[in-house]
Order: sequence, then structure tokens, then C-alpha cells
Amino acid sequence: MSFKKALLYITILSVLLTNIFTTTFAMPETASQESTSGENTEPPSDAAQSSPARAARPEVAAEAAILIDADTGVILYEKNIHEKLYPASITKIMTVLLACENGNFDDNITHSHNAVYNIGPGSSHIGMREGETISFSDALYGILLASANEVCMAVAEHIDGTVEKFVDRMNKRAQELGCVDTHFANPHGFHDPDHYTTAYDMSLITKAAVHNEKFLEFFSTPHHNIPPTNMVNETRYLHNKDKMLLDTSPYYYEYAIGGKTGFHDDALNTLVTYAGKDDMRLISVVLKANGAAVAYSDTVKLMEYGFTLYEDKTLLSQSDYTADIPVIQHYKDRVIDLGSVSLKPESDFDMKVPYFIDKSAVTAKASLDPNTEAPVAVGSEIGTLDLYYNDYKLGSRSLVAATGLDAIPQSELEHRERMENLKAFALSAAKYTAAILAALLVIIFAVRLINGIRRRRNGRYKRIYSYSGKYGGKSRKKKVKYKFKIK
Repeated sequence: MSFKKALLYITILSVLLTNIFTTTFAMPETASQESTSGENTEPPSDAAQSSPARAARPEVAAEAAILIDADTGVILYEKNIHEKLYPASITKIMTVLLACENGNFDDNITHSHNAVYNIGPGSSHIGMREGETISFSDALYGILLASANEVCMAVAEHIDGTVEKFVDRMNKRAQELGCVDTHFANPHGFHDPDHYTTAYDMSLITKAAVHNEKFLEFFSTPHHNIPPTNMVNETRYLHNKDKMLLDTSPYYYEYAIGGKTGFHDDALNTLVTYAGKDDMRLISVVLKANGAAVAYSDTVKLMEYGFTLYEDKTLLSQSDYTADIPVIQHYKDRVIDLGSVSLKPESDFDMKVPYFIDKSAVTAKASLDPNTEAPVAVGSEIGTLDLYYNDYKLGSRSLVAATGLDAIPQSELEHRERMENLKAFALSAAKYTAAILAALLVIIFAVRLINGIRRRRNGRYKRIYSYSGKYGGKSRKKKVKYKFKIK
């Protein structure tokens, strides 16, 4: 047998032995999935045109104004919304928001010398004295209802130690909210050339604020009393400076939920209003209005216009959305892929939205857990589905399982494990057996090769002995000679 033939036999035998044990119990890898639906479109430049069902686009006298949906942020009206202007006391919306986010409502606020005396001439205040203490909640009522500048300073110092550090927090929070044209120089809005904002940025700040429950409690209160303190024996009676919230005022607006006014000579009148009607929630910002009456009038125009823009629509139904998600099961240190289940929204996206938003303008984005564990019952919550109009989040629905999937019984998993262990052992034995057989074949081949060489050598060479004469009466071999003879 030639060396090449022996090597070929070894290779064929190894392949055959290995293939016998290649069948395994598969545990496929898991996968994640995100599904989208719909297209993205730009909003119209004007939110609505005049029609029998909608109010005409209003003429706003203020220098800048914006109207947005308070829940989604969708812009319904805009005028010079990115023009940098002075906010005056509507600055206090940010101050109270940060107090609600970072303060302790069980604390008391003590007014320092700096808080009482460094608020600027002509500042609005409630007559707090150096060393006077009020509750944290009373302080925030004093800021939003009476626009008390000295209380703003005291709250800033209480939260961050210094007013300067608190102002840094204000600017950082503004950036987090997406404000790019805002810079605060103090916590109350007293005029400073480096203290400015825009209608758009103030709408972002207010949107975040009205979704804070504690803030909204202060923002929507028309009257509040601060009881006697450690230094003043009289009750302080506070009335909201936003007359749209006072039912005794000629500027009262029945749909107004909360608001904050502002004024100084450079800012003129500023006004932020939060209003609601039925399922609609709107935020308006008016900057640099020439007179409080103008600010109130502009705000009512904006609100009445905005409320006419809404329609009831089904933006996404359960049947419009389909998705699958893999389901896994853990067994000891293994992750078993069991397949997938189908998902659907828990309900249709029936919403009251501005008329210009329809199915073709929305996108659905799913947030799914990539490690969904079995068992999964029909109707169980798997993730969430968010609906977007451009970058505005319109709403969310839970994603629930439309199909179910059971877990593999423990006994079956144990059986699979035993079979896999047996397979592994058999495969390992096959590999060792193949190696031993290969070694034996090599040895056999080598022996046969060596024997063959010897036989051929014995046939080709002949040893010839020559003898000399007798020595001492004995005949012996004198020498040996090798002569080569080829057959």
C-alpha cells in the first residue's frame, strides 16, 4: 500500500466518524426588533387657514408670541418665536420648577441679608425681613402669586448655597430642555442685559413645569395666605398677579389653569398662560406687549384660536401595527430561544389633535424588552408604542401580546440536557477513536513500507563470501568481500 492511499483512508474514516455525531439540540440566538409605521412630514407654516370650523389666524400685538400643545409641544401659532427678548418675572417659572425638582417641602426658608437687600430698586416683594423664616411651600406661593424677588433669592441660596450657583443650575436646566437662546443672570427676572430668552424657549420651560404636579399646584392657585412668622405677627394675603385666574377680574378667562406675569421698562409686559378645555391643554407665551391689557387680549385670542384647531382622530389602530418579539427561557446558565409572539397596541390611538396631523404624518416607535421571558400570556404587556409627529411625541400605548407562548417544562429541559451531554461524550469518543485508528493505520502503513523496502533490498543485493587456503591444517574464512549483483 502506498503512502498516499493510506493517508486517503485515514481522512475518509475520520470524516465518517465525526459526521455520525453532528446532530444537536439547537438553541438559536435571540433577536430584538423595532417596528415603525407611517411617514414623517413637516408641519405647515401656518397652523390653520380660515374656515367655517376654525377661527381665523389672530393678529397679535405683542412683539413675539407662541402657542403650543402643552402635552406634545406641537406649535399651533408663532410670531418671532426665536427673537431674544427680556422675560422679566416670568423667569420665576424656572426658579419654582427647580425648587420643586430639588427642594425639600419639609424645610423652612430663612431670608439672609443678601436675599432681602440685593434685589434691585423697585423690585416686587412681600416685605420679608432679614432672618425671617417661612415654610418652603409658602415661599413658592410668594414667588408665583406675588412675584416676590427677595423670596427668589432666599430659595436660591437655600437650594445651592449661593445665588450664583443656583443661576448656573437655571442655565444648565434650560439647555437640558432644549433652550438655545436663553441665558439667566438672576433667579427673579430683574433687568440685566445678559438676562434674556425667547417665546419658544419659554414655552419649553413652561411645558416641563406644568407636567410637575407640585409646580402646577402653585401655578394654578389664585389666592394664598402666609401665616405669621418668627418676625411678623400679621398674616400676609397673597393674590395672583395674573388677573386671568381671578374670577372677580375683568380679564378673567374661564379656561385659564395657571399663569405668570412679568414687567419692567425694557421687557414691557410678558405673560405665560396654561389653559385647558375638554381634552385640550395649551400654553401661550407673549413677550414685549405694550400694556397688561394687550398681553391678556393677545393671550385670549391665541387660546380661542388654538381650541378650534383640534379634531378627534384615530391616528393608529390596532390593525395598523404588527410586530413580533423573541421569547426566551433561562435554564441554568443557558438562554433558550423559544420563538416569538405577535404584538399589538392595547387600544387604538384615538386622540384629539390639531387638524393638520393625520396618519400620513405620524411615526410609531416601539420600545421592547429584548429579554422577554416565557411564559407569555395573551394580553400581557410587553413594551410601549409611542406615536410621533415630527419630533413631537403625541402619545403612548402599551404593547400587549396578541399570541401566547408557554415555557418548556422542567422535565423536558433536563431530558435535553442529558441528551446533549450524551452527544458531547459520543462526539468526544469518536474524535479519540478516529485519532487512535489513524495512528494504527499510520503504524501499519509504516511497517508495511519498511518490510517492502527490506524485501526489495534482499532481491537486489547478494552477499558473496570468498575463502583463502588452509592454515595450520585448518581451513578458515580469511576475509569477506561484498559484491553487488543486480538481478
